[in-house]
Amino acid sequence: MASEDAGALYVLVDSNREYLRQWLPWVDRQQGPQDSAQFIESARKDNRAGVALTLGIEHQGEIAGVIAFHEFAGDNRQTSMGFWISSSHQGKGIVSSSCERLMEYAFTDLELNRVVMKIAQGNLRSRRVAERLGLACEATSRQSEWLYDHYVNQVIYAITADQWSADPARLRSAC
Repeated sequence: MASEDAGALYVLVDSNREYLRQWLPWVDRQQGPQDSAQFIESARKDNRAGVALTLGIEHQGEIAGVIAFHEFAGDNRQTSMGFWISSSHQGKGIVSSSCERLMEYAFTDLELNRVVMKIAQGNLRSRRVAERLGLACEATSRQSEWLYDHYVNQVIYAITADQWSADPARLRSAC
């Protein structure tokens, strides 16, 4: 994402505010294009430093969401992955293909060993993405994320480099 994407990113967040707020703790902090500009600049700084990787998801030339490796755990060669997409872009395979391409990058180019996704237990669409990609459900972390006025459980999914490369169908398991 470039700084000139700040306005479009803010409009996308603002027009999906109620939906995104169900699952993401940062939505209320996005109060104008300047907040999206700060987010983009911070993400670009982290990308350059190699401590995280945040990218825009584009569809037909417009920004549709965001996908990220939140941090890299150096010696353990692992990262956690997150994503969001506007409600109007859901159900088109955009998130699944974006995640698949980014995980391929993680295992092939970055030579990571493990990718983790922590997903709110009630976020069934995102959980299905993880399961379709072959991430194994490892645990449920109870009341592990605060969303505005309540805690939510997070389901922890993961896949290793060996599992990613060994089987096109990959490991299938659900919590």
